[in-house]
Amino acid sequence: MPSSTIPKNHPSRPARRKKAAHRMSHSAFSDATLAVEEMVADGDSVAVRYTATGTHDGEFMGVEPTGTDVEIVGFEINWLADGRIVESWGLFDTFGLMQQLGVVDPPGE
Repeated sequence: MPSSTIPKNHPSRPARRKKAAHRMSHSAFSDATLAVEEMVADGDSVAVRYTATGTHDGEFMGVEPTGTDVEIVGFEINWLADGRIVESWGLFDTFGLMQQLGVVDPPGE
């Protein structure tokens, strides 16, 4: 179902998903910062490449706080309609984050 036909208060709407992800990240990395490295727009699409940094000072995905400073990279592709994001796809380096938190070993170890 296209996002534009999803009811306004439905949890799968892009804005609601982004807010939920932001709350989860901010509670685990309260000093988090996001640096936009590159942004490209074409028609109704906007692509963003970013670097996020922060200190792991709260529970994240079942991992208790470690006090570790982390840095991860990611990207998003957003589709716009009427000045709003109606669909969003993104990916960030979860494996690299879990390595930095000591949850998984680097490959080959």
